[in-house]
Amino acid sequence: MGAYISAIHWAAWGRLVIISIIAVFGLVVFVVFPLLILAASYFERLTLRKLDPADASATKGKNEPVVDAALCAGLQNIGTFMDRRGQFMSGGITMLLSADGLILLAVVHSRVGRYSLTTRLQSGRRIRTADVSGVRDLSGLEDQQMLPGVPLEVVIYYHQQRVAAAEEPATPFDPASLADEEYTFQRERVARMVQMGLARYRDPEQTSWSYSMQGAWQLAWQHVRTASNVKQQSELAKAKAAEFTQWRIATAKSPMRSQSIF
Repeated sequence: MGAYISAIHWAAWGRLVIISIIAVFGLVVFVVFPLLILAASYFERLTLRKLDPADASATKGKNEPVVDAALCAGLQNIGTFMDRRGQFMSGGITMLLSADGLILLAVVHSRVGRYSLTTRLQSGRRIRTADVSGVRDLSGLEDQQMLPGVPLEVVIYYHQQRVAAAEEPATPFDPASLADEEYTFQRERVARMVQMGLARYRDPEQTSWSYSMQGAWQLAWQHVRTASNVKQQSELAKAKAAEFTQWRIATAKSPMRSQSIF
């Protein structure tokens, strides 16, 4: 009898420990992290800088499989760039373009090894699809989505679907001025956020900036939404991977070598 009671006692303690772990995890993800993001976003001073061409050997061994997969998929390597003063993209970034210039792949050479696909629309907006999204755009100039844990070709396939759904003509990137175009776009994005009350300039030249309290709150809320949608993002990625497999079997093509959807 005593052993039976003891078993019940330890089972209750076990449930309590599990509930406590879940509670702590929820507290960290949905309270602590958002507050840290709020503080960091408000106080961090961000600087707009142009990316300079860099030697491709500087990124050797970092996220190379994605670059190789992109070349196999039909994209063209435009070059490697980095911020030589070590703040933005200090690990280097390789830019690749589709043959028609409508899809720009940016491969970040860092420990996390992220990459994103971008298409410019005629209105000036951009469609961006990433393997893992970073800070969400608050300006409204970028429509961002992520598709984690799937091969690059699946992300390209999903990105093409998103661009087609926009029902707006796309405009090609100029390979000779990618770094300048990116700098100009980032200036426009920050200026728009300042007008919306979501950011503030930190110098008279308007080259450094921080999020306003309103913008910081929105970023923190976006973190909560992203953390809440992890399962949905994973399910979407699996569904698109399966859909892509069926499409490739039916057409015997790869996304970048199929007929253009634009």
